Amino acid sequence: MDVLPTSNYLASLTSNNLGTANARMEQALQRLSSGTRLVRTSDDAAGTAVSLNLKATLNRIGVVETNLLNADSFVNAQEDSLKSVGDLVTRMHELKILSQDATKNAGDLRNYAVEYWQLAAEIRQVGQRMFNGIPLFSSTDKEELLKCRATENGGHVIDLVLPPLKEPSLLDVFGEHIYKVIPGVMDWFDAEADAESKGGHLATV
Repeated sequence: MDVLPTSNYLASLTSNNLGTANARMEQALQRLSSGTRLVRTSDDAAGTAVSLNLKATLNRIGVVETNLLNADSFVNAQEDSLKSVGDLVTRMHELKILSQDATKNAGDLRNYAVEYWQLAAEIRQVGQRMFNGIPLFSSTDKEELLKCRATENGGHVIDLVLPPLKEPSLLDVFGEHIYKVIPGVMDWFDAEADAESKGGHLATV
């Protein structure tokens, strides 16, 4: 009596070979359709890891580039503001010279004074300018720094200088009195006491 084997070695081997051939053909078709040799991560794990690291580095460098472009725009905004201040101060100097002309009458001097203090107010406004919510100038009487990352690993930092352009001490050149603008909110008595502590008195308008 013949006994049939429970498995067929040749059939199993043929099936395995056919499966391998189908997998290779599918991979070849994927490569042809995609135009790349590496279709899956498993095709070259080491190469994929290197590729991912390079992409991450490029992304970080792109962010650094954006930081530097923003810093450049910040500095350009500062430069434009300082040029405006330079023009204002030049005009204020011209008004001072005009006020010293003996042929000018009281009305001329009054007009010069009005323009002078308008220019002073513009300078104060320039000192309060912002760039995307960041002050362009120091909020104190001393120079401040704003740090900008200049490398993708953050190892190098560029300091953006914030020069002091706080409420300036402006002198009235139209007469014998010297006036100084003191920022702050206080009642008359406190303001007078503060003025006396600085060697002066409140101005009368």
